[in-house]
Amino acid sequence: MRSVLFAGFVSLGFLAACSSPSAGLKIEPPKNNNGDESILLGTLDLPRVGIGIWAGNLSVTDGALSCEGSDPSSKVDVGWAVGRIRHDLELICDDGRTGSVHVTLSGSSQENMVGVGVGKLSDGSKLRLIVGDSVGTLNW
Repeated sequence: MRSVLFAGFVSLGFLAACSSPSAGLKIEPPKNNNGDESILLGTLDLPRVGIGIWAGNLSVTDGALSCEGSDPSSKVDVGWAVGRIRHDLELICDDGRTGSVHVTLSGSSQENMVGVGVGKLSDGSKLRLIVGDSVGTLNW
């Protein structure tokens, strides 16, 4: 019985270690467009591709619109910003728009990475990205 219980806790630990940080992407239409803002939710997967280097794979949706972005390897900040990585994610949305978002993350492992990013879509829409657990209210 103890071995089964121990195996369950170990398995749960492995699943927790494999989690990806949550992500929220706000799309603000250009000022000359009367469209509504959209908030898409999903994850930013950060698979390790080398020592201290992570790829970045963003996947977000609001149920009607989905966008995905990727960056094959992070840029690592050294010096006072140890533990920070940067990604320039190239986005493709299922409505045909493309764009990019620049995100800076900090944390000691994939599971506890937090960060923010900004970018733009091909139609001029502004992008704001938040990654990981956030404390307090979001003031977009």
